[in-house]
Amino acid sequence: MKARSLLIACLSASFLLSCGSPSNSRSNDQQASGQSNPFPAGSEFVYISAPAAAQVYGFHIDTSSGALTPVPGSPIAGPIGIRGRMFLSTDQRALISVGEGEPSIKYSINTSDGSLTRVQAISFSDNLSDFAVVAIDAGAQFMYAIDQYKTADAHLLGVRISDGSSISGLGMNVQHVVSNPDQHTLYLDGKAFDIDSNTGALSPSTISDLPTNTGQLTSDGLTLVHQDEGFSETPAHIYHRSSITSPFSEVPGSPIKTPGSETFGWYLEPSGKFVYLWNFDMQWYGYRLDTLQPVNTDPFPDFAVVDNTGKFGVQTEFDGTLLVQHFDSTTGVFGSTISSYSVPPLSNVRFIVGGN
Repeated sequence: MKARSLLIACLSASFLLSCGSPSNSRSNDQQASGQSNPFPAGSEFVYISAPAAAQVYGFHIDTSSGALTPVPGSPIAGPIGIRGRMFLSTDQRALISVGEGEPSIKYSINTSDGSLTRVQAISFSDNLSDFAVVAIDAGAQFMYAIDQYKTADAHLLGVRISDGSSISGLGMNVQHVVSNPDQHTLYLDGKAFDIDSNTGALSPSTISDLPTNTGQLTSDGLTLVHQDEGFSETPAHIYHRSSITSPFSEVPGSPIKTPGSETFGWYLEPSGKFVYLWNFDMQWYGYRLDTLQPVNTDPFPDFAVVDNTGKFGVQTEFDGTLLVQHFDSTTGVFGSTISSYSVPPLSNVRFIVGGN
């Protein structure tokens, strides 16, 4: 089941990252920042981490039929690990696969065919005991991590990717880092800091702070999904701000409590229309973010990452099956399976790019 894969891949670092969502498409974030889509019309690609097999997979999705085709050179060697986390540059031309106990790897993305080319190894990676990479900047020039994250001395470090040199001015104590969707701003324990695109240094931002230490923002940066950390049963809180400089306030109807046991995790669909909550009964319930009303009376047995066309859901089963299924972007309801492909067990869909 995907639930078990999500548990392994995400909750081990849930207090550091916005891990309720195992993956994020950056296509909508790119549109929000005013950048053009670099992929040919109708081209859409999905990238999957398979850390136990030390591989990264790329597939082309036919935006008419939902059929899957491996991109040239897929799979490509990646770092080995457990969680298999990835970061994508805002222009969607660079992908970083985070190593765990070994170097991370930066790839360039061929925007014509979706193939990946290894650019370099980066000596900046997760250590499952006390060090976790938490963010990159928009241009994939800098990486940020929390060192000693299990202690009161947890602090922020960063490097320039090209040469591994340290970013000056960091070292501040921090337990939680959230990245604004445009990757120009980091929230350190809820406080907003802008990233200097030349040096990677941080400075206080004019963007309003978060109302909590953790969460995930919609692509426009205006709505925040937050849930308390750990393995306790807690509802999901939804906050909104009218502009990026306005303060957040909790929306009417928040928090959301799922039927049966309460919420354990979430997936925020990339258009920002729907959020899917996972409860302790291992069931997924969908809600409209504008009304917080359920999209379906019955739970979903699993969830899928929604593609950028809003027509498909893509998921990896625990046993190593990649599935494409129908998705109704009007109702938020997932449907029947369209196509499938074999991938290694414990693989995770990380990014879907293009498709516009």
